[in-house]
Amino acid sequence: MVVSVQTSITLIESVNRRPLTVSQMCSSIPYFHVQREHARVLTVQPGYIFMSTIQSVDPPAEAAAVAEQYYRRSRALTYLVGIIVVGSITLSFFLLPFLQWLLSAIIIFLGFRFPLFVTGGQTKLTTDKPPETVRAEFESSTPPVLPFYWGLANQIESTDSGGRYVIKYLRGLRSLEMAVECQPTSDDAADFRLVVTAGDSPWGSYQITITETDESDSSTRTTIDIDVEADRRFGLRRLPQQLMSNSYRPTAIEAQGYDVVAFESGISVRW
Repeated sequence: MVVSVQTSITLIESVNRRPLTVSQMCSSIPYFHVQREHARVLTVQPGYIFMSTIQSVDPPAEAAAVAEQYYRRSRALTYLVGIIVVGSITLSFFLLPFLQWLLSAIIIFLGFRFPLFVTGGQTKLTTDKPPETVRAEFESSTPPVLPFYWGLANQIESTDSGGRYVIKYLRGLRSLEMAVECQPTSDDAADFRLVVTAGDSPWGSYQITITETDESDSSTRTTIDIDVEADRRFGLRRLPQQLMSNSYRPTAIEAQGYDVVAFESGISVRW
């Protein structure tokens, strides 16, 4: 049995040296819904209760606020596009013969749903932070370049190689589990890369190169070059969200103390 609680790590044994029953244990320990908190995992064995820590993480607040604003507006835009598509199909029903209407409706529906597009691009950032601080932030559970993942997550957990996110939608009825892992590169093209997965499916990768440059006033700045390659394909219904994200992502990155020098994002077709 596993129960999530918010309490200190302890080892409890019944006073009379008899095993605690499940009902006794549950009546004495409050239950807390875990969301962006330090959670404890409680394991029950005969006579003992063991608790170990699962470290949850709070994301940068300003960047998370930008991500939430993007999400609200992108969802509204997605619904608007859906209404326009449904309205067009309905209107064509009265203007076209039935077979032509049926054929056009099928084509529109498949084009709206079928995943044809992928994204990619390059981003260049600069900051006053030293290279070791920048690398630590990019290798953490909340990399600055991924604000639309951890910024929308209901739960963020730190792992040995990155982070894990749980994103709930449809009023909490469904959820998506994503993970980011920092991996070394096989060549000198980048210092390391961030690999993002959704469930067991690849989502995208980010090649990261960090360099320190000298300024004309004898100061130094850190430059971060990011090469983005997406594995996830999406259909026309997600296209408005992708286009809107290009307006919000630089703002979310700058909210974390980075200057966006260049931001290029492209959409291509992949069969």
